[in-house]
Amino acid sequence: MNSPPDEGERTENGERTEYLGVGVSTRVNAAMRHPAHWVFSRATRRRGVHTDAVVPTSAQDVLDRLTALRISTWSYGFDHKSIRHLGPMAQDFAAIFGLGSNTRRISAVDANGVCMASIQALNRKIGALETKVSALEKDLEKNMDILRKEMGDTRTDRSTLEINNNHKFTALDEFGGSTGL
Repeated sequence: MNSPPDEGERTENGERTEYLGVGVSTRVNAAMRHPAHWVFSRATRRRGVHTDAVVPTSAQDVLDRLTALRISTWSYGFDHKSIRHLGPMAQDFAAIFGLGSNTRRISAVDANGVCMASIQALNRKIGALETKVSALEKDLEKNMDILRKEMGDTRTDRSTLEINNNHKFTALDEFGGSTGL
């Protein structure tokens, strides 16, 4: 037979600690909310953010919106002054993407989804650019072959002209005129 639960300890502000099992405890606040308040608050949180932003429909749409998202640095009031954080503000995130349960927090699921969709869109862009660069390299190689052939013919013609040129060179004085020598 189990013994009745221990009364627990009382803290300075009248809260009571109840023991629920071996080594597990929880604090129970004396001012409990009415169950209807809890249900209402949960229902309002499930409705999502109230913005004019339409939820993105493609990875490219997510990437375009992400590039418009302002990234800031900040410190929480409870952190030391030297601790800095980097990222978007939850209000801006909700306004741009229309995602999340409220405008005070960015859900890890939403942030991860935005990152993954953006990575997919960037991967598609990189693939398209690699294909384009490959085609341009092939065109460049073709044009270089044509130029090499033309330059090869020009060099032989120039060397032939230099050999057959019997032009007499006259020395110039320091002012650019002929010395007549």
